[in-house]
Amino acid sequence: MEDSREPESRFRRALARGRYDDAVAAIGSERLSVGGERSCDWKLADPEGIVTPGDRVDVRNASSLGESLYELGVALWAQSGCEMVAIDIFSAAVEEGSTRAIRTLGESLHWFGFSERALPWLQVAAEDPQNDTAWMMGLLGEALIATSGDQWDAACYLRIGADSHQKFGVPLAKLLVQQSDWDSARRLLETLVEERVYGAALLLGNLMQDHFRDFSQAERAYRRGIESADAFSAYNLGVMYWSQGRSADGVEAFALARSMGDLTDPPTEGPASDKWG
Repeated sequence: MEDSREPESRFRRALARGRYDDAVAAIGSERLSVGGERSCDWKLADPEGIVTPGDRVDVRNASSLGESLYELGVALWAQSGCEMVAIDIFSAAVEEGSTRAIRTLGESLHWFGFSERALPWLQVAAEDPQNDTAWMMGLLGEALIATSGDQWDAACYLRIGADSHQKFGVPLAKLLVQQSDWDSARRLLETLVEERVYGAALLLGNLMQDHFRDFSQAERAYRRGIESADAFSAYNLGVMYWSQGRSADGVEAFALARSMGDLTDPPTEGPASDKWG
């Protein structure tokens, strides 16, 4: 009598060996779950082994294996602890001609902190009209900042991204602050705060405090951040109170930050805005 777990065993052995085509074949039907607590214990992707666009085969006619690998990678990405294996599988899917895997490979590499490896794939994906161009441009801007790339290009990409996706407004504002474009950063952040974009209030509070020296507006911004459950805003509010000699208010703000998840010890001295998100 055939062991009903044999397909799963073959699947797991194939994954452990990095034989993702065999893993796809082992699944055979949608009845086999690829999840489980130990499904990704065997192999971690080496980011240096990820394919680059120069290694890519012709993607105009994606093979069924490539698309199957892509689907397998998506399923594993959703499993906690399986992200690195999924990245490896997305790389294999690209090599087999999956166009969908190109975008996902770039996004997942960037998400995991391998932004330099992600850049060429994000660029390829941004040129594909089937993708959300503004989204891909925003990710390109983030990746350029993460890799100390050209700031002018990063700002251009982030502006394109922010026109359609507000989340890119926050890294754009950070870049404007780094470029000492205080007024543009302030206008952008004020808009983002009103639109309740997470992280904008913290940056606005820091900017109002550190550059404009407008402490009442800084306090207002930090409190807007606290309303959005940003513990850093509570912490920086405490630092500002502390630097002003308002020790009781500072202790209260630090206690609030700790209750929200920021376990950083209160400073005894230092710059007013300690955290920039």
